[in-house]
Amino acid sequence: MNKGVQFFSRMVASLMTSGLMVGVGVLTDFALPKPAAAAEEIRLLIGGPLVFSVSVDSLETYTQTGEIAEDLRLFTRFANDQALAGLQQALQSEIPLSVQQVSNLGYSDLGEDVLLNLGKVVRPHIGLNGDRALRGAMLGAASEARETGTAWTPIDVLKHYPGKTIEIQAKDLLALRRLLATYLGYNQAAIAAIQTQATQEAANQVALPKDLTQPGPYAVETITQTFTRSAPRQTRAGMQENYTFDVDTFLPQLPEQSSQPAPVVIVSHGYSDTKENFSFLGQHLAAHGFVVLIPEHVGSDLAFRLNYTDGLLNTAMNPSEFISRPEEISYLIDQLEAQVATSPDWAARLDLSRIGMVGHSLGASTAQSLAGATINRDRLAIACGQEQITLNLSLYLQCQARFLPPVTSNLQDARIKAVISANGLSSELYGPEGLENIELPFMMVSASKDVVAPSIAEQIHPFFWVGSSEKYLAVMPEGSHFSFTAGEATGAVSPLTQPGAEELAALVIGEHRDVGARYLSALNLAFWSVYLKEDRSYEPYLSAQYGTQLSVNEPVALNLVQQLTPEAIVTAYGQQPPTPFFPEPVGADRVQPQP
Repeated sequence: MNKGVQFFSRMVASLMTSGLMVGVGVLTDFALPKPAAAAEEIRLLIGGPLVFSVSVDSLETYTQTGEIAEDLRLFTRFANDQALAGLQQALQSEIPLSVQQVSNLGYSDLGEDVLLNLGKVVRPHIGLNGDRALRGAMLGAASEARETGTAWTPIDVLKHYPGKTIEIQAKDLLALRRLLATYLGYNQAAIAAIQTQATQEAANQVALPKDLTQPGPYAVETITQTFTRSAPRQTRAGMQENYTFDVDTFLPQLPEQSSQPAPVVIVSHGYSDTKENFSFLGQHLAAHGFVVLIPEHVGSDLAFRLNYTDGLLNTAMNPSEFISRPEEISYLIDQLEAQVATSPDWAARLDLSRIGMVGHSLGASTAQSLAGATINRDRLAIACGQEQITLNLSLYLQCQARFLPPVTSNLQDARIKAVISANGLSSELYGPEGLENIELPFMMVSASKDVVAPSIAEQIHPFFWVGSSEKYLAVMPEGSHFSFTAGEATGAVSPLTQPGAEELAALVIGEHRDVGARYLSALNLAFWSVYLKEDRSYEPYLSAQYGTQLSVNEPVALNLVQQLTPEAIVTAYGQQPPTPFFPEPVGADRVQPQP
């Protein structure tokens, strides 16, 4: 996901729930994803003649010294010390984006959607959307930083906002605050229900002897293969009819007496990510006897997004990516079949009758599509045309699919036998109508503090929609969208790896990635041992008991359940959820699975 978008969302979640002052602070943050001019005060319109204001100078003084000026004192009564500290940190966080990058992001489809939503609350005056003003303010802040050789922050964005005032209607701010507070309260109740379910499932289970996080017995050979595909594809070099992509392949060095080739696991990375961020998973599974392939999706990887922000491309993500990615995986399997058919060595190493797939974020949507999920254009048309602000940032990617041409595409690949979906996005892209078509063994992996693909909307409710009779839900409380990616530096360069971006990176990426990577490694080993190797001795490791064991002495837990009902969540929440478990059916626009 776009890093500026991620930062905005994290600020909303961390600041806005704490009170009215926090909400005002978030409005500073709203400017993060784009740009230019010069506000002197923020005016909060309560109703009628009642108006409260705080000067930008007071906010800047508070940011630099912690001193609370008189006009700021009223607002601070609504926030606790933690909220105020969060506001101060947010206002002074350095933003590692150049003028060119801000411009490119600000004029992208995704950026314009974000700004349009933010501009409904943050306005130069009532009746005018503030999207252009926000974009101009960010450009102004970034330009000044370039000229002075300094970093720029949200407080600089405020100082460059066009006009003398930023006007915010209290009713809009409070409605947004209530929405977020209700959403977070429901999120906590759902996580509590899952924890209760895990405790109940573990009650009659016995301790298990194996530690699946430990390295396997086999040495691993790693090679990178380059494939050339003849098909229209958006790439980091623009639209191409023929393109190449690299695939990292992790091969277990099995003993010579081994008579069977190894099952295959394919890993699909997320938007603006790299295949290297999942090398830990390739190494772990290969050491336990699986062949693992991790392709680089050249139309939505980190290099593509960096080329875009540097002005070398004119689109942040082509809608065709929802088609190209799964087709690319199917093409990869075709090439593996050709290798096995022509090479005795490959035939001895790969068992293509046993293929599983893991996907993270946008890669999870790719995996779901290949497992049988079907795009619901009618649902997208409704969800993406709404006027209200959304707190689900993954919709900015999902909604790109509404621009796909109105043709039926069959994306399911029957050669894939099971799927693990981590931090996926599918609520409107597929909806219940699309996910019910997944009948393979399926595991949904989620993190409760995912601000990119929120756990309730994108994983926990969709868990109910998946049609498989063999499905699992694994939730990491306190985890983020990136908690299940590489816990160590991979050498990938992005704005978040630049000097001065440490605070921003911490907010976006979160903590405990090393723990999440171990959890994901263990879950994969258990799941693929059962569903690809058909080793039923690993079934007990797909249990609440093993989730409890993995969590011992760890700073964050893992709750793994096989059963969950909407009634259990309603009981924990004490009332009906703010969003229905099963939204109203929409549309008949479905892609029929292969016979």
